[in-house]
Amino acid sequence: MSRNTGNIKVIEHLQDALAEFLDDHRTFAREDPEWLEGFNEMTQPERDQMPGCGCKCCESAGYLRGNI
Repeated sequence: MSRNTGNIKVIEHLQDALAEFLDDHRTFAREDPEWLEGFNEMTQPERDQMPGCGCKCCESAGYLRGNI
């Protein structure tokens, strides 16, 4: 059941927070040589589809970002 409360500002803030979370995780992951090695082996479309650093938290945040 979906309920529309019309609270667009809250949704905008949640979307912004999720985007910042994903950016922060990706930035931190770039300091990890193992992660960077795997990232460099990916194709560009794979990189573009991976939310944040690709961990379970980033996957959840990426899903929520598009579905709130």
